[in-house]
Order: sequence, then C-alpha cells, then structure tokens
Amino acid sequence: MTKADTAVEDLERLAHELQERGEEAMAKRVVWAVTVLHGDRRRPELMTTGEAAQALEIRSVNTIKRWVSDGLLEGFRRGGRVLVTRASVEAIKNHSALGTQVAFERTLNEALSPFDIGDEPTLEVSAAWVGRRPWEQDSGRPAKPTPD
Repeated sequence: MTKADTAVEDLERLAHELQERGEEAMAKRVVWAVTVLHGDRRRPELMTTGEAAQALEIRSVNTIKRWVSDGLLEGFRRGGRVLVTRASVEAIKNHSALGTQVAFERTLNEALSPFDIGDEPTLEVSAAWVGRRPWEQDSGRPAKPTPD
C-alpha cells in the first residue's frame, strides 16, 4: 500500500468520524477532497436526483435535494446540479424517512384522485372558438371598399 492510499484511508476514516459527530458539512468537504485527490479510481458512483427519486419510487426530485441538504443522502454539487451517491440511495431504503415519504405520497394520491381528469380528449382550439377573427371576412356583409 502506498503512502497516498494510506492517506486516503485516513481521510475516509476522518470523514466517517465527522459524520458520526454530526458535522455533515465538514465530512462532505473531506469526502470531496478525497474524491478529487484520488481521481476516478475511487469516485463514488453518482446518480442524478431524478434517477435517485426513481430508484426510491418517490415522485419529487426536490425531496431528494432536501434529503441531501439534511444529510440523509450523500450528495455533491456539480455546477447547478445535485448528484447523489448510489451507496447512500441504497442505504436510505431502510430509513424511516423513505417510509414516511411513500406513505405521504400514497395519501396525497388518494386525496387527489377524485380530481384526476384522466386521459379524456380535450377540445381543439378551433372547436372552442365562438367569435369571428378580425382578419376573417363576414360572409353576410360586403367587404369594405378599398381606396383606389
């Protein structure tokens, strides 16, 4: 094992200790530094918030973003995007927050189901038009004379 590998393992242990103490922001900074220093070999597999929501079978990517900011999921910002580690998504599957969210969404779906219009066809714009368009000629009136 090289000195670099030993240093990376020490930093990973430090990040874990910081998480246990509740210092999530500092732990994320250490994990980010390890990822940058070690490069692609040790980069955690990342998912978009949409992929994470789909994997957890919840409907809102904003819930995923909130869980990242609350420290329930391990996430990183890349530009304007939030990416989540696959390991943290797998770990939260046994967390009570996921069960609470799924139950909330089920209740919400039941409450909103009477208002669901389904896939009924909507009227075309031309079928809903009642009046005369300004640029159309009325067949009952003669056209205005044009000056010659």
